[in-house]
Amino acid sequence: MSFDRLLDLNLTHDYYQGTCPDLRIEPSPETSRWLSAAAIKVQSSPGSLTLHFQKDDQGNPLRSLDGQRLLLAIVVVNPVFSVFTNLAGADNSQPLYRNSPDPLSLAPPRAYQQVPGRFTYPVQLDDRPTTIRLTDHRNRPIEQHSLGAENPSTELSLLLDKYGPGFYRIKESIASDSTETDIANLPWLPPYTIALVELTITPIFYTQAPSFNIHYGARNDTLNYYVVAQNYSDTEFDHLQLADAGFAEQSRAEISFTRVESNNFTEAHTDAALLHGGGSKVVLFHSQTDVSRRQHGPKKLQLRLGGEVLIASLPTPGRNSVTADFFINVAKA
Repeated sequence: MSFDRLLDLNLTHDYYQGTCPDLRIEPSPETSRWLSAAAIKVQSSPGSLTLHFQKDDQGNPLRSLDGQRLLLAIVVVNPVFSVFTNLAGADNSQPLYRNSPDPLSLAPPRAYQQVPGRFTYPVQLDDRPTTIRLTDHRNRPIEQHSLGAENPSTELSLLLDKYGPGFYRIKESIASDSTETDIANLPWLPPYTIALVELTITPIFYTQAPSFNIHYGARNDTLNYYVVAQNYSDTEFDHLQLADAGFAEQSRAEISFTRVESNNFTEAHTDAALLHGGGSKVVLFHSQTDVSRRQHGPKKLQLRLGGEVLIASLPTPGRNSVTADFFINVAKA
């Protein structure tokens, strides 16, 4: 008995500069049944999923999944994932990735609104008559409703449960306008699902196993360093500066900072009155461009006084940091 790779799906993230351990890939119950029936070996680890098919002596699959659609959920297992990740879309919608029209790559995702089995659809268009059509994922008609001038209703009840779990589209049209809404009824959907992947298996998978990838971008921040200086003269305080001494070593773009005096703070800044005390002086250094969060963030962001390094490497926001604001206290004896 031998196996060969059918496909793999990898989830990567800017923060980790590689595979994201904060996500898992979970097959739908129906997909799990198909995989079991076809004797597919499932290799799952944080941020990745690999499927292997059993083959005969000629290298052909013993049980082919050709034409079958596999549905996978991408589930967050780290509660602070959204803190350091750029996530787009509404709370009640899920991006759905499909390998169509190219079976070996993922097309840009389409957003599907998650709805219950009995769904009250809010009619979008005011004019009458209005025609509302419910179609399946292949655009095949399921139901059609007409609202005439005598029917001012702004809602339409749809019982999706009788058609089973799946993806649907609502097409609403009048003489001069139309609108479409993609919806999904997926009762099995795990909590904290942030995306769906539907892969249609084609014969090429058995000779040219594809590797699919979904990449997540890290949150970008303006770095704000509020420096509270104690016992520094006005001249010394004026010569405090923040410099990036690690960009060459880390092979990254240099981060430049702008100095903002406390009397120029705006409502976007921390109130300087909360930082002053005991004769201290306050100044803000903020990055001139946003900085993307990284597990191994920029090193050697230094607070200096002239040629003297007061702090060799300032902190940078990690995955648990809600903001990129840091408060640095320095005191001269």
